[in-house]
Amino acid sequence: MCGIVGAVAQRNIVSVLVEGLRRLEYRGYDSCGVAVIADGEPKRARSVERVSDLADQVRDTHLEGETGIAHTRWATHGAPVTTNAHPIFSSNEVALVHNGIVENYESLREMLRGKGYEFVSQTDTEVIAHLIHSMYQGDLFQTVRDAVRLLHGAYAIAVVHKAQPHTVVGARQGSPLVVGLGDGENFLASDALALAGSTDRFSFLDEGDVVEITLDGVKIADREGMPAQREVRVVAAYGGRYLARGGAVEVLEGDASPQRVALVEFPDMARLKAFYHSAEYQALKAIRSRASHATFTAIEGV
Repeated sequence: MCGIVGAVAQRNIVSVLVEGLRRLEYRGYDSCGVAVIADGEPKRARSVERVSDLADQVRDTHLEGETGIAHTRWATHGAPVTTNAHPIFSSNEVALVHNGIVENYESLREMLRGKGYEFVSQTDTEVIAHLIHSMYQGDLFQTVRDAVRLLHGAYAIAVVHKAQPHTVVGARQGSPLVVGLGDGENFLASDALALAGSTDRFSFLDEGDVVEITLDGVKIADREGMPAQREVRVVAAYGGRYLARGGAVEVLEGDASPQRVALVEFPDMARLKAFYHSAEYQALKAIRSRASHATFTAIEGV
């Protein structure tokens, strides 16, 4: 399972993005990355190692920005190599992260090649980035609403455009995405746990929702394109160790005595544990270990 974190703030947000990825490591991944809008363009760091290596990269390169997105990727289309790691760029104007699979990516890719777009990765994600870039006319929120209507499959995305440096747009269809509400800053994530310490107020998006987060607030459109509001829930989140049991998280140590916190759409941990002990997962690990310079062969159903 891949993981998404996004943020719009009036401070350097890179540490929040990277910490969010740390909190999503339980999902498993084979690459990770972060991108921000800085000096009028998207800039990124990517790694096929652990999130700790990515943290070293952003520190050493002084990557900073007030608007950004980050991702942990489990390869399905393309090998787990840096060129396939997210965020994926289009024309150095759009940066995008993506969970899920675009089933009609081949036909969309051929259409975009006909418009002059060159593909530098093996991912279906690059199709979405170029599609949004090709359709952009000044309003990223509207562009994403139009673009996702052309996608077949299950996905969650977060995208930024250099022309709107204080905006992140997300969309979900079959893959969870949650909005975190702050004071003069707002967030997106695959899981509320990713934003522990940044906010305790969350809205969980419905299927087909598209969301825009800015410094001023949050705007949501439903699958029919109509303005929508989603209930704001207060979810207490803590540092320290967490134990996931079904639909809840128990704090084992950290800021307070143990408490159980219900998290909407928290993964089914029994199924996740079973998968990690399955023959399919062991085979996937074996492929990962020898795929650094080869085409990744996805295991059906993973």
